[in-house]
Amino acid sequence: MSPPRAALEAATSRRMERREGFLNPRTIAREVVCVLTRVGREVRPAYVRRLVVRFVNDGYTTLREVEPFVLSYADPTGETAVRNVMRSPR
Repeated sequence: MSPPRAALEAATSRRMERREGFLNPRTIAREVVCVLTRVGREVRPAYVRRLVVRFVNDGYTTLREVEPFVLSYADPTGETAVRNVMRSPR
């Protein structure tokens, strides 16, 4: 199943800076859309942009890291539960 074209274009429509030695944010966005589509999650441009920004800011550098990163956000109940447990006072 291919990602919805409109969602992919909207997610990558902002003018993004290209820096040498870094992944192109458009490439990351395409991978994020593919992973979200594969797991059956709704693809929204704002959500894709947010994931791309988090991916870059967290210091990930290869496309192999996109899928595990996105999957950690694609399972909201599991991740939310883990975050709540980790934040709770002991």
